[in-house]
Amino acid sequence: MAQWDTMTRLYDMMREMAAEMASSIPDDHFNEPRGGSNSPKWITGHLALGMDFGLSLLGEPTKEIAEMMPLYGPGSPGGRVDDSRTRDDLVDHLRVVGNTLKGKVALASEQVLNQPQSTPFLSAELPTVGDLLGHVCTTHIALHM
Repeated sequence: MAQWDTMTRLYDMMREMAAEMASSIPDDHFNEPRGGSNSPKWITGHLALGMDFGLSLLGEPTKEIAEMMPLYGPGSPGGRVDDSRTRDDLVDHLRVVGNTLKGKVALASEQVLNQPQSTPFLSAELPTVGDLLGHVCTTHIALHM
């Protein structure tokens, strides 16, 4: 998929920007909600969870999605997150699982990417697996940063 070459560069750039932003926040503010919204910890965890979500769209098993979804998923309370994950854990997850996702998308067939996506997330706007993966890898990260 030719457009994946460009999307890969954007995906890598956005993930690294998110990791750098998370790393720049002082420890004593990382789990503090900002501006009446979510904490940087929630946002970093939510983006990390997005990497697992992308793998699940490709039918790949994920190790942490069930555990992370109630804390960091859509509809979760947001704000402060009281779990044992550290900033380093979440940034590593964003990078490591994100790299796995990048490799799996690069190997995905057009048939898989053109399948209708079966989640309740943006199904009208992003009707195929490839469309939703494109969002997970680019605009989703930008939206939350």
